[in-house]
Amino acid sequence: MAHTSVHDEYIKKHRHLAEHFKIYPDEARAEIAKLSVEAQKPAEAILEIIVSVEEPKARFDAIQKIKSDLSAPVKAEIDDHMAKIASKIGILTLEEIIQRLSKLADHIKAHPDEARARVATLSAATQQPAGDILKIFCSDKTAR
Repeated sequence: MAHTSVHDEYIKKHRHLAEHFKIYPDEARAEIAKLSVEAQKPAEAILEIIVSVEEPKARFDAIQKIKSDLSAPVKAEIDDHMAKIASKIGILTLEEIIQRLSKLADHIKAHPDEARARVATLSAATQQPAGDILKIFCSDKTAR
């Protein structure tokens, strides 16, 4: 599967964070110490995964496995803390991505002719998939 530049940048930021925590483990431990006692052990396990040499997909799956076994309050605490760290290094959270997509969908719905005109400027090979994406954004089935 080909990766986009956005995907590559996302992976690069994750690797940067992992390298930062490898170089400054005391900072990582200090971040974990800010969490409740219940959240510290799973957060340590997540940190070990983040700094591991596993492929990004394997790390993601392992982190999701840890989080699936947590109580809702502990999971929320860890998710909130991870979102704050991600924000510091410029990684968007899922909520931020959804908000941006929602704003884009609203703009496309409000200005469909502009959106179609922009699609028309694309290469012939990309016009069809881009048009399909526009249809999704303009439909009432866009997730909110």
